[in-house]
Amino acid sequence: MEYMSIKSLNYPVWRMLVELYKSDPLTHVYLMYDIVYELENSDIHIVVGNDKILGYLLVWKDPATGFLGVHIWGSNADVLVDRIPVRRAAVIQVYNDELVDVVTRKVEEKGLNLDVKRFLNMVADSETFKPYKPEVAVRLTDEHIEAFIKLKSTQGQKLDKRSAEVRLRKWMYYGIFENEVLASIACCYLRMNEVWLIGDVFTDPKYRRRGFAKMATSTVTEKAINSGAIAMLHVDSDNGVARHLYETLGYRVTGGRYWIMIRD
Repeated sequence: MEYMSIKSLNYPVWRMLVELYKSDPLTHVYLMYDIVYELENSDIHIVVGNDKILGYLLVWKDPATGFLGVHIWGSNADVLVDRIPVRRAAVIQVYNDELVDVVTRKVEEKGLNLDVKRFLNMVADSETFKPYKPEVAVRLTDEHIEAFIKLKSTQGQKLDKRSAEVRLRKWMYYGIFENEVLASIACCYLRMNEVWLIGDVFTDPKYRRRGFAKMATSTVTEKAINSGAIAMLHVDSDNGVARHLYETLGYRVTGGRYWIMIRD
């Protein structure tokens, strides 16, 4: 068994990575997406043995905010725990339950505040999807930047104009407008042929309980289904309201993982 960084990636290892992704796209979609589209913003360490990937550590850094999205997978990934960058403004997704305690201890040793939550993976496909008022939401573009910035501020995220432009161009956002006010959003932040990741579902508190989040999520999900992909999203296991909303659209739970969220 050996481990290596992405900087030493060669053809045999690349082939093993592709085979790993093909064996379970829902689990390994972040890994493959970052290798293909975000390599300049990613650091990847891999455990290899018997011509297979036995574990990996994926660290993605948002070039605009410095936020870290960390993923650790594999029963042999314990040798990579010490390579996890521990800092504020980071979320560590732990795919194997037996790694949760050791990763948590590593964060706590740094004296940082954290929350550990179980998130469920939910998916919808062409057989299960139940559209809700399709095509109600509109695709957000540069002309919607000010409205987008305002809603994100309500959500608790401060974006400048440049950051908002990058977000709208890179991610596929759809929104619901009420009296020319952007009331609700949902987006696809990762797209592969096999899987689209749906997220950032948010409705201004003044416009809740009117089905807007369901409308926006339905539109983005429909785009994923029409492309031939499976739509996947993550939901807090304690958030029964959100889970029920997604279930009414045809999403079903396929598993889950722990998220370690490091707070300021």
